[in-house]
Amino acid sequence: MEEKSLRQVLEETGAAVIQTVGISMKPMLRARESTVLVQKIDGPCRKNDVVLYIRPDGQYALHRLVQVG
Repeated sequence: MEEKSLRQVLEETGAAVIQTVGISMKPMLRARESTVLVQKIDGPCRKNDVVLYIRPDGQYALHRLVQVG
């Protein structure tokens, strides 16, 4: 069975549960201990939203927005 990418799952279902990796969101999220529900949204992002984006190298990054606009 072919494993779908996170991008494919989000496009098909609008949501995915992922396990976090890395330390940039500590102490709120802990690497390989925390799971998050990622959902597609309709509308603009707001301050303090936690967003998932794809870097130019193809890696995913999850960060809290401290400023918008």
